[in-house]
Amino acid sequence: MLDFFEQQARAKRRTALLLLLYILGVCLFVAIVTPVLVAFVIACAYVVVRRSNTDGLDPWWNMGKSFFTAPLDTFHTREGQILWALAIISTVMLVLGASIWKSFLLRSGGGKFVAESLGARLVVSGTQGFYQQRLLNVVEEMAIASGMPVPPVYILDDERAINAFAAGYSSSDAVIAVTRGTATSLTREQLQGVIAHEFSHVLGGDMRLNIRLIGIVYGILAVQLLGRLLIDMGNVNYFGGGRGRDRGFQFMLALLSFGCIFTILGLAGSFIARIIKAMISRQCEYRADASAVQFTRNPEGLAQALRVVGGLPQRGYIDHANTEECSHMFFVGGVSGFIASLTDSHPPIANRIRRLDPSWDGQWLAPATPRSVASGSDAPPESDRRRTAANFAPAGFLITLVEEAVTPQRPTYSIASATDVIGALTPNEVFKRLDEAR
Repeated sequence: MLDFFEQQARAKRRTALLLLLYILGVCLFVAIVTPVLVAFVIACAYVVVRRSNTDGLDPWWNMGKSFFTAPLDTFHTREGQILWALAIISTVMLVLGASIWKSFLLRSGGGKFVAESLGARLVVSGTQGFYQQRLLNVVEEMAIASGMPVPPVYILDDERAINAFAAGYSSSDAVIAVTRGTATSLTREQLQGVIAHEFSHVLGGDMRLNIRLIGIVYGILAVQLLGRLLIDMGNVNYFGGGRGRDRGFQFMLALLSFGCIFTILGLAGSFIARIIKAMISRQCEYRADASAVQFTRNPEGLAQALRVVGGLPQRGYIDHANTEECSHMFFVGGVSGFIASLTDSHPPIANRIRRLDPSWDGQWLAPATPRSVASGSDAPPESDRRRTAANFAPAGFLITLVEEAVTPQRPTYSIASATDVIGALTPNEVFKRLDEAR
């Protein structure tokens, strides 16, 4: 059996290195933007004081003339040191302030807000329907296996694709959400693998990390927004009649020129930041896959779930307006193409399967066929009922005990009926009935 603990450790090391690269990249971005900001301030000052006879502005005027020929010389003057300090502080505050603001917005609503923004519905305990009750039971099992509280469970009723996600800033406000296709098109063993994967994200702090990374990307993107603001201001100055005056025209030209530069820097910086963020997210996915095996002790369940998803035409695509914003949280990604794959937060499905099952022959699996009774409630396929019993009863005596516990007056209760009962019970209820039967 593969050493999944070593896979987790390797993914953590790679994530740490990528985070270091991410921080260095942000620092480099600030170092590039700062001199551009200094040049912009000097260019605007040139337009303002070019015809001014104020002697107090002469040092700034002389510094502005020398900046474009020997920018480092400006460090030797008091005015230059002040200007560079203000530029560095302004750049850091712009990026940091936008990052904090975006991170606050993302974490303020909690996992419930994210789930409901995608149209998910809360699945309440004691719900009617085999598949929904089975989902609640599996979530409770994985909560026990991982040692964390049972989170609220949501389902996206209108989504037939197979996908799932964990949302929230910490385990206290985390939720688990699955599509209807996940609840009905996977066997119990496969569903356990998917839910265990999502629990791994909660325990590993991946949701918290993603929110911070998204905030930093938005902070870099704020430079682009500054550029667009300058371009708009330049257009207003141009069409407002400033063209007829020499000073007004030059001021408009400075706004448009530096607006374009900031826009390009913001776009390039955010694109590179997204690529590094995607690389970090892909390592988190590998680690979550390995951690899921630690909870279930069964790599085949998760590998088979991925094989089912890979064989579907729509893969894990969710048809919702907010899908793109939340795509990094999903169990599987839904983008294609070389450019899109650079910023895809998920590794290729085939790569994930081979890490779980190196002997995989490249064949996909067909989804389980859901059945519905005439009343509209969910009914499990016979094979899934027996698999449910197998997962709850590693030894055959458990089924016999449940038969006696559920109906002590009917010791000949059928195995199929007993497994139906097990599928509708939570683990705690099973053990409670076993105790009552003794």
